[in-house]
Amino acid sequence: MGVEAVAKQASASIFLSGAGALGVEIAKNLVLSGCKRFVLHDASPVSLKDLSGQFFINQEQDFDVGGKGPATRAQACLPRLQQLNLYVRCKQAPDL
Repeated sequence: MGVEAVAKQASASIFLSGAGALGVEIAKNLVLSGCKRFVLHDASPVSLKDLSGQFFINQEQDFDVGGKGPATRAQACLPRLQQLNLYVRCKQAPDL
């Protein structure tokens, strides 16, 4: 990428809806590449199906059994996305 493209990307605000297997891979790549602000929306509850294809959710910490873990996929993914690049402001979108 050229200097201009990197500068545009560094000042970009990105909204992504969906944190399933494909969505979380896209989110990871966007955060690692370094945008200014990243907003994730996924109001779907964490389920057993997520454990097979979503690498930011694990059964011990994130599976909402008895109300202990995050209620949605976005809540479960955001802390790990933020750890990938501390210069990107990662936020959860309000429910639409």
